[in-house]
Amino acid sequence: MIIENKWIRHFFFTILLTFIFILPDMIFSLFVSDYWHISWKFTKELGGIFLLSFFILAIPGKRGKIFFIGLFTFFSFIQMAHYLFFHGYLMHYEIMLFFSEFDEVSESVNGVIQYMFIALVVWFLQIYIAFTLIKKVSNIIQIKYAPWLLVLIMIMVPYSAHKRQNISSMMPKKSSLSMINVYNAISLFMGKELPKYFMHQKRIVSFKPYSVRDNNITTPQTVIVVMGESLSYKHMHLFNTVEEKTTPYLDSFRNDPQFVYKKGYASGVTTLMAVPTFFLLKREPENTLLMGLQNTNLLKLAKKHGYIVHYITTQKLNIMASYDADADFVKHLNGKDEKLIEYLKKVDFTKKNFIVLHQRNSHSPYENSTPKRFYKYPYKDMDYHTYMLNSYRNSILYTDFILGQLIQKVRELPDSIVFITSDHGEMMGLKEEDGRYGHVFLSKEVAKVPIMIYDNTNRKRIQHFYEKLSCYDHYTLGKVIANTLGFSIRNPNENGTYYIQGALAIDGSDGFLTYTRDECVKLNKEEQ
Repeated sequence: MIIENKWIRHFFFTILLTFIFILPDMIFSLFVSDYWHISWKFTKELGGIFLLSFFILAIPGKRGKIFFIGLFTFFSFIQMAHYLFFHGYLMHYEIMLFFSEFDEVSESVNGVIQYMFIALVVWFLQIYIAFTLIKKVSNIIQIKYAPWLLVLIMIMVPYSAHKRQNISSMMPKKSSLSMINVYNAISLFMGKELPKYFMHQKRIVSFKPYSVRDNNITTPQTVIVVMGESLSYKHMHLFNTVEEKTTPYLDSFRNDPQFVYKKGYASGVTTLMAVPTFFLLKREPENTLLMGLQNTNLLKLAKKHGYIVHYITTQKLNIMASYDADADFVKHLNGKDEKLIEYLKKVDFTKKNFIVLHQRNSHSPYENSTPKRFYKYPYKDMDYHTYMLNSYRNSILYTDFILGQLIQKVRELPDSIVFITSDHGEMMGLKEEDGRYGHVFLSKEVAKVPIMIYDNTNRKRIQHFYEKLSCYDHYTLGKVIANTLGFSIRNPNENGTYYIQGALAIDGSDGFLTYTRDECVKLNKEEQ
């Protein structure tokens, strides 16, 4: 009977401790919108936290219990404080930044410590409730080796991170609890970052800070940025790269003086690397300090000049983890990319709007995101190359339709401009691609994307700024957008060399490619 009572009491206190661990996210999300979203995966995390709580309470004595409870509650506090400061989740590469740039980080934190009041209050409340619980705990089971079991569990996750090739599942998510996100970040840091330093595989590079200057100009009423998915100019008829008329709508704008279209390079070969790099105007792959400062964040810059900021996507929201500062509306739309155009009907265009439309179409399998009415090129029951090529071309037809609808909308809006590119391109087994398909590969062929602008602002200054450019790529386009928003970005590190990020590490530790401005210019030497 005594054993039975011990187990019942132990399970009861375990439930209470589990609730205490998730309490910060519940409270914090009431004050900070879009911080935490519950999904079906939460049940898995809840089960893991229940087991963690069970073994913490099984530790003999109070000191061990206090240590582990204090550790994991501190993880929650770190995430809340980080979100208040950066408007984003803690990333594993930022942990090394904390040690290598401690003075810079501490100075930045000291300047905004007053804005972390909510995080401190929530953390102190959690600590108070947890330690009150510890005082009440009695007549429960004890496991002699529980502390070592917890240590073993905590070691296994960094070890798993070290062995992983794809770390996307361990990246921060809005659907994950704060303590889980921070623990994953620490695990990735220990499993991926520390070994590189100890084995001298990671260069320590310092960069001069970018400067952001207000141009004091009247900015356009509406600025729209379209981030495509896996869209390569090599299969767009607009660029005279294929005979197949895959872009009939865009072709119709070819002679419109307000329409600029160029061949360019993306800043990375995967969405998770290229998109944050683009929106942060991050030229140097190893410049992780820029990730923490966020002073070049395009969404943040738009907010500074009075824009209502929309981030509307048919992709997963975790892609935004590094750069979603100050977005007023963040929406994930289920369904085809036409939903992005439909969203524009809800926007009040009498106000200033900065709108990011992030597409899903042209991600493999290509037919899944393409409506059947765009199945012009047969792909079913074909050989692999034909299947890939034709289903991809159908997806481009659909994207062309969407972009055509968008440009028509911009034509109707006074004082508006739209910038269009893609996160990366896509290989289709061509000779110059060594017969490979898809992306992820660190190759310049993967990085070949369209750069398009439709300018309905009639502002000669903006037109002159981008027409005088000789090279078009993500980095340059980002600076053009910043200029349109009323800011000049000066990067003292520029030396005529530009970069393409690797697949998995946004700090460049998994490799990157370089190209010169001359190489970039050559892309557009052929007459379009």
